[in-house]
Amino acid sequence: MKQKLLFILCFINMAFSFSQEIPLGTYQKYSKNKALFFEGDEFTFKKDNQFEYSFYTCDISNCRFGSGIYEIRKGKLFLDFEDKYVKTREKFSVSEVTESIVNKDSIELFFIVTDDKQPIPFVNINIENNGSFIKGGNTDLEGLFFLKVPRSKLKTIVTVSIIGCNTYKFELNSNESQKIEVTLDCMNGQPILNQILVFTVQKRKKNKFKIGDYYYELIDKNRD
Repeated sequence: MKQKLLFILCFINMAFSFSQEIPLGTYQKYSKNKALFFEGDEFTFKKDNQFEYSFYTCDISNCRFGSGIYEIRKGKLFLDFEDKYVKTREKFSVSEVTESIVNKDSIELFFIVTDDKQPIPFVNINIENNGSFIKGGNTDLEGLFFLKVPRSKLKTIVTVSIIGCNTYKFELNSNESQKIEVTLDCMNGQPILNQILVFTVQKRKKNKFKIGDYYYELIDKNRD
């Protein structure tokens, strides 16, 4: 009888401990009837109880974001936001690549676009030479884009843009093939500073939770 009671108590304790944890990674809102959301939020849970949170809407000025320390207790998620915000700086780096087909008239450009954490799909990339549009296109689901442009010694301007991120322009040498890694600042809106947000949290299925009034699912595991 004592052994049975001890087993039950251990099981209850394990279940309670599990209920206080959420698998690390990024969670986004989902709908059971596949309805489209015109606003929503995203939670990223990291090691050492660190988190990142962002709220997005069609009106970029109303977007909010922040980071800090989280805790789960008694079925509630507590987000304790830091009192400072470190802005992501737009940047790019260039490295030479070996041309797949040597052509004296054209070069190959390989773009990789991220927000310093993950690839950004559907980013617009336009190439201009001396003020005239040459070529353009969009990144794929992995944030990658490839194109060939005429080899030129003229000043080449690259414009990288997508709704929700700051547009970034930079000058490029278009006389040789290159790989260009671009980082965008996609944190438009207002930072959440020195606040505590509280949500109810319930596990629904594997890697799916109800946080507040909405359902969220794991879309990207945190490997940090």
